[in-house]
Amino acid sequence: AVQAMAQIVRAAEMETAGLCDHADLGGFDPASVFLARTAAVGAMELKAKMILCDTNLGFAARLLASYRCPVPVYACTHTNRVTRELALSFGIYPFCMERGNVLDDMIRAELQHLVDQKRLAPEDMVVIMAATPDRTMGANMLEFNTARSRLCAEAPRAAQQVVTAG
Repeated sequence: AVQAMAQIVRAAEMETAGLCDHADLGGFDPASVFLARTAAVGAMELKAKMILCDTNLGFAARLLASYRCPVPVYACTHTNRVTRELALSFGIYPFCMERGNVLDDMIRAELQHLVDQKRLAPEDMVVIMAATPDRTMGANMLEFNTARSRLCAEAPRAAQQVVTAG
């Protein structure tokens, strides 16, 4: 039965290959919907390795995944409960890290974690979607960059050595 369901899902996914477009996503912040669609389209066009989504409750990651973009969504959550919930969502690869107070520091730590885990190489293009720490709901930041550029940005001189994956 499981194999039959998997075969049906694969067939359905092949029929809807490409970016799914939503007519109505009620309940989501309009800015987050716009950013998620832009992230999905941009990730495909720029051949990004991944979309990194910093999310508190998982809504932004689920919104990104709903577009069925072929680029994987890596969701950094800050509670084990949300990480477990997102693990059940198609196309989302969640991981849990402590939440910081400064968005740049949080993103840098998340990217370094992915490089250390060999899921991302320093030269890979990555799309980053997040919300500033003071925002309670919805994303308000989108960035397209290489991991190396983002990891070295505004870092102290001593830390601007080449970032390696091992």
